[in-house]
Amino acid sequence: MSERESHLRQLSELLGDRDSADSKNSTRELARLAALLQDRESKKTRFRTREDMLKRLRQLRESYIAAQDFSEGDIVVWKDGMKNRSYPDYNEPVIVMEILGEPRVADHDSGTPYYHEELTVKLGWLDSDDELVCFHYDGNRFKKADDTE
Repeated sequence: MSERESHLRQLSELLGDRDSADSKNSTRELARLAALLQDRESKKTRFRTREDMLKRLRQLRESYIAAQDFSEGDIVVWKDGMKNRSYPDYNEPVIVMEILGEPRVADHDSGTPYYHEELTVKLGWLDSDDELVCFHYDGNRFKKADDTE
């Protein structure tokens, strides 16, 4: 059993069996919480040495600059280590709504990580009410989703 599946099972036991019309939303929420727990656990043992940290930084840079060839309608997810927004969660599939011809530059204060971030794609996903939500993102932070997930 994977760590994520274990987290899902534990959360399900904590919440008890729920026979309701909200079971689809409950399942989605459980998956989101399990991903958060898994992410939190992985951060506890981040770097043992300076060399590990430098290796990770180089890996993330290579991942960030790796070309992604998205088309409208593609299903994408965050690349590992690239999530800089609250939504979507890691491994939560989103759909490419639009490839922006000219990147939009985020208009944030210089003290934020979003300062001058180039937003290159418009992505959509379902919120907890199964409504489509769309936001603009830096496409370098996403990869095509594996259809087998």
